[in-house]
Amino acid sequence: MESSVCINDISRKGIATVELNRPDLNNAYDEHFLKEFVDCLMKLKMDSSVRVLLLKGRGKNFQAGADLAWLSRLNRQDMAANHAASSLTAETFWTLDAFPKPTIAVVQGICMGGGTGIVSSCDIVLAERSSIFAISEVLWGLVANIIFPQLVSRIGVSNLRRYALTGEQFDAAEAQRIGLVTETCEDGQLAALTEYFVSKLLRSAPNAIEISKVGLRRVSKTCANDCEFEQLIAEHAAKRIDDEAIEGINSFFSKKKPEWFLE
Repeated sequence: MESSVCINDISRKGIATVELNRPDLNNAYDEHFLKEFVDCLMKLKMDSSVRVLLLKGRGKNFQAGADLAWLSRLNRQDMAANHAASSLTAETFWTLDAFPKPTIAVVQGICMGGGTGIVSSCDIVLAERSSIFAISEVLWGLVANIIFPQLVSRIGVSNLRRYALTGEQFDAAEAQRIGLVTETCEDGQLAALTEYFVSKLLRSAPNAIEISKVGLRRVSKTCANDCEFEQLIAEHAAKRIDDEAIEGINSFFSKKKPEWFLE
């Protein structure tokens, strides 16, 4: 069985490329995906030859958040199972956010839901101008609170109040304006833009980068304490199994608007 997330390459200069590999599902994540993602990050964290991590999505889209079929299975299970799933999800984002080497997300196509949590956990985000973003959890009766610390750090409370509450889509130009994306490029030019940023990062001292990242996380308040971290996980898990979330996820598969949707 092919891996959902894999270390595709480590170049002689120490550029590690990790690929999200569920292209038939827009690289949506489930428990196997998340476990493999954390495993890749932990292996690369311990590899002293790695200087930069590139994160890419295989296929036409970068990442579509959680696999709704997985969430549909979870909201028929008990709180313990859902708490474990939310803990694993949170661990993945926080492991990426705390990764000691510089990280670059390379985005094409759609980046929605938890995908915005992935990119907000990276240091640099590059996107094609045709890319589309959304913090879309509320549309399905879910919440994105386990990625709020990273999103607040990235786009600020004001922008998050809008996009996390409306679930609306926005383009790469808006993503750059609010700070979610670092730089955009014409479609097909991501490789050149990525090479430019990699070349700049390779001029910086590795240990200085690592210490700087720790300091940046501290001052940006993305380092939640244990109590806050546990509360975010508990809220995330409980919301997934309430009536509203069950209706929201079912509406996706039935292609019917949920009861709360008004026009």
